[in-house]
Amino acid sequence: MLPGLLFGLTTVLSLVGLVSLVYYIAIRILYAHEETRYYVVIPAHTGMEDVAGLLYAAQLRLSLFGGFGKGRVVALDCGMTEEERRACENLSRACADLYICKPEDFTELLASGEL
Repeated sequence: MLPGLLFGLTTVLSLVGLVSLVYYIAIRILYAHEETRYYVVIPAHTGMEDVAGLLYAAQLRLSLFGGFGKGRVVALDCGMTEEERRACENLSRACADLYICKPEDFTELLASGEL
């Protein structure tokens, strides 16, 4: 019984180590080494459900892959309802790299460097 238990414990620890190694390699490959910013732009149209949840999920994915501080999540307001806009504004106050703007203002904000 003891050899079976040791085999099971060794197998579990080996799998955890393998998953950690694959995660580390994926982070090293996908991590942007240059000092450039990148943007995740999400157009929010009328009738979309849970825009704030979509923005928060994009923000979490950026922080998961080490893009915190370099990546920005931008919601383009293409006719959001007032309720969704308020939820997105509350979320943008809580998250540092999340912005809401109109589509016509997006290029101006990029050119001016405000984003």
